[in-house]
Amino acid sequence: DSATPENPSMKVVVYMIVAMIAVGIVVMAWILQKDNMSGLIMPGPLAAAHAEHEKNCGACHASFDKTFQSNLCLDCHEPIAADISGGTGFHGRSPTVRDKQCKTCHTDHIGRDADIVSLDKAVFNHDWTDFPLDGAHASSAVGCAGCHEDGKKFREAQRECYSCHRERDVHDGQLGTACADCHQSTRWRDTRFNHDETEFPLTGRHKEVSCASCHIRHRYKETPRECVACHLINDIHDSPVDSRCQDCHRPDGWEEVTFDHAQTEFPLEDKHIQVTCQGCHAGLLFRQETGTKCADCHKANDVHKGRNGTRCDECHTVKSWVDTSFDHDRDTKFQLRGRHSRAQCEACHKSDSREQLPGRECIDCHAVDDIHRGQLRDCGSCHNEDGWDTRVRFDHDLTSFPLIGMHAAIGCEECHVTGAFKTVASDCRECHAKDDTHEGTLGPRCGDCHNPNDWRLWEFDHNSRTDFPLGGKHAELVCADCHQEAVTGEMQMVTACAGCHEKDNVHGRKFRDAGGRCDLCHNDSNFEQIKDEAIRSFHREPQDFDVLLVENCYSCHIDTDVHEGEFGQRCNRCHGVESWKDILIGR
Repeated sequence: DSATPENPSMKVVVYMIVAMIAVGIVVMAWILQKDNMSGLIMPGPLAAAHAEHEKNCGACHASFDKTFQSNLCLDCHEPIAADISGGTGFHGRSPTVRDKQCKTCHTDHIGRDADIVSLDKAVFNHDWTDFPLDGAHASSAVGCAGCHEDGKKFREAQRECYSCHRERDVHDGQLGTACADCHQSTRWRDTRFNHDETEFPLTGRHKEVSCASCHIRHRYKETPRECVACHLINDIHDSPVDSRCQDCHRPDGWEEVTFDHAQTEFPLEDKHIQVTCQGCHAGLLFRQETGTKCADCHKANDVHKGRNGTRCDECHTVKSWVDTSFDHDRDTKFQLRGRHSRAQCEACHKSDSREQLPGRECIDCHAVDDIHRGQLRDCGSCHNEDGWDTRVRFDHDLTSFPLIGMHAAIGCEECHVTGAFKTVASDCRECHAKDDTHEGTLGPRCGDCHNPNDWRLWEFDHNSRTDFPLGGKHAELVCADCHQEAVTGEMQMVTACAGCHEKDNVHGRKFRDAGGRCDLCHNDSNFEQIKDEAIRSFHREPQDFDVLLVENCYSCHIDTDVHEGEFGQRCNRCHGVESWKDILIGR
C-alpha cells in the first residue's frame, strides 16, 4: 500500500531484494549440482604434503566444529598421536604444545611450497625430545645438520651412537654397536668401561693406566694377560718370555716385591731381611749365580782385611754385624768383664783380631793413660772393669794417712791433683794453706785445734796453752768476744782486766793506782760481787790504794744511793762495810 507513485524509491528497493533472492536461488541450485563444492570456498592452495586432500575439505575440516579439526590431523599423523598420548617425543613432552590445536603452529592453504612446520631452531629446546643434548652433543659446533639429514623428518633421526660414529669406530665393529657401554657423551676418550666384568679385573696400578697402554691400536679382543706380554720391554731381570712376574711382583707397585726367599737355598734372617734385592743381586739378574758366603758380599767392608779368613759366621751373626758370637771368655784366657765386655775388638786388637796381646795386666794396655806415671803398678787394687772412674775402691787406711771425717768424703783428685799419689805430703798446710786465717802464726800443727770432721769444729785448751787461764764468766765466752780481729801476726793480748773492761769501769779515774787490777775487789764469776776482804781492806787500810779517803760514805756512794738522799748521808747508820746489802736495823 505504501508503493505509490508519490514514493518510487521504495519500489526500487523491493525489486532489488527480490532479484538478489532469485540470483541466490539460482547459484545454490548450481552449487548443489556440482560433485565437490570445495573449489568454491578454498582459501588457498595446500602445502605439497596435503595437496591430495585439496578437493576433500572433510579430510581435515569438520562442519561447524573447529575444535575437532586436530583429531582429524592426528588420524593421519598417527606417530604424533602416539607421542601425545604416550608423553614421548616433542609433541608429547613439550608443555606448550600438547594441549594446543595443530593449526596453532601448522597453518596451511598458503601455497604448495610453504613450510608449515615453522621450527625456530635457535630457541628449540631439545630436552623436550626423546634425545636430550648433553656433553659434546650440546656443543654449537655440532649443529642440527650434524644429526638430522636433509629431506628427513627431525623425529626420524637415529639415536644410536653407531649410526653417527660408525665411520670413526677405531674398533672396526669388533666391540659391537653399543658405544655407550664404554664411552660418554662428555668426551669420546673418557670411558666408563667396567673391566671387572672381563677375564682380567684391574687391580693396583693397573687401574691407573690408560686403555691404550695395554690395548695397542685399540685392539681389545684377545689381549694377552701375562705380565711379560706388557712388561718384557722394561724387564731389568732379562727374563725369558715364560717368566712368572707375579711370583715376586704385585699390581700394587712394581717395587713391592713379595718373593719368598725361604724357597731358595739361602733363607733370609734378621738384617738380611732388611736389605734390598739389589744389595746382593747386582743388576737384579737373579738367575745368575749369587754367592752365599759372607765374604762374597762383605769383602769390601771387612775391617779385618782378610786376616781372619772368610768364615765370618764364626764371630758375627746376621742380627747385627757389630754383635759377634765369639765367646771371649770361653775361647781365650782373658775373660771380659764390665767395660771390657762392651769394647770393640779393635780397641785392644789394633792390627788383627787374632793378634796375641803382650800381656793381661791392666798396665799392658792402659800405660798410655796412666795418670799415676807408673807409681802404682797394681791397677786392680783401686780400679775395676766397670769403669776407670767408677767406684774406686782403694783402702786409704792402709797408708800412713787414714781418711777420717771430711777427708773420707772427698774425691781423690781433691788432694792428689796430678794423680801422683806418692808425692803428696800429709800435714794440713799442704792442702789448707790458702784457708789458714792465722797466716802461719800458729804453726803448721792445725790438728792441735781443728779436727777432720769440720774445719769449724775445733778444740783449744786455753788453760794449758796460754798464760791466761779462763775461769768463771770468761770460760763461757766465745773467742771473738776477746779476739775480735783475725790473728795475722804474733799473738799479743793484754791480760789486765782494764784491757777489756775499761768501758765497764764505774769508778772513773779512782783506783787508777791499783794498776788496773780489778781482781783485788772483783771476781770473774760475778762482776758486781765484791770480795769481803777487799771491802774491809779498802776501808781499814786505804794507804794500800794510795788514795785520800773521807769518812763520809756518801762521798763515794752518792751515785748508788737508792734512797735518793731521803735518809741523809750517814749511810753507816744502817749499812756496814762488810756487805752493802746487810741492813743494820739495830742501830
